[in-house]
Amino acid sequence: WESYRPSAPMDGREGTTGDAAAAPSRGGGEVLVGYALTEKKRRSLFSPELLAHARSQGIYFVPIDPRHPIESQTGHPYDVILQKVPVSAPHKHQWDERVEKYAREFNSCRVVDLPSRVQKITQRDTMLDAVERMRHIFERRGDDGTAPSGPSVRAPRQIVCAPGTAEEVSRQVDAAGLQLPLLAKSIRADGSSDSHKVAIIHDQDGLATVAAGGVQGLAPPCVMQEYVNHGGGLFQGYVV
Repeated sequence: WESYRPSAPMDGREGTTGDAAAAPSRGGGEVLVGYALTEKKRRSLFSPELLAHARSQGIYFVPIDPRHPIESQTGHPYDVILQKVPVSAPHKHQWDERVEKYAREFNSCRVVDLPSRVQKITQRDTMLDAVERMRHIFERRGDDGTAPSGPSVRAPRQIVCAPGTAEEVSRQVDAAGLQLPLLAKSIRADGSSDSHKVAIIHDQDGLATVAAGGVQGLAPPCVMQEYVNHGGGLFQGYVV
């Protein structure tokens, strides 16, 4: 697969995933971090400054080829594995099984993140569950009954629209209390070709077009979400 052609190890020397130059000899307290990432992700993640600082702390990044058994590759046993193999990769299923098995058998290795742990956020019908849990935390009253002092947090209301005629889809939207305009989104959020598809539905004709499969990648089942005007401001939250 193109994105996983042998590449240079993260110490800057040319090599492949099977080249011993990619990792130091064990026994000196070094931390070996294996990574299974696309070339694009690797280049955006690993800056020269980060790598230099990591090496000064005894941390080494070693490439893992997801097409082959993890145990057979330079760096095993790893202390940490960073992995994000896209769903479009032909070996995605085999890799997921391999890394889950590796985490069970070598439980001192920390995998960031296990495929089973991120499955919830690869589906738009479940990915916003975390926001609902945050809302309950922020809106929790104090023990003395005082009003919550945290920010107001909520997710846009949405439904998973089942396949049907234009009239049936319209009834589903009405039953959920959603009003136009709406956003139609792919139910998948896994990086696949259709996962970023979105359509703005202004009227009933637009709703009928989506219901009939007239928008590529958005044929029901898909997510119908209320449109929330965010004033042009976009905030991204990162959790470490």
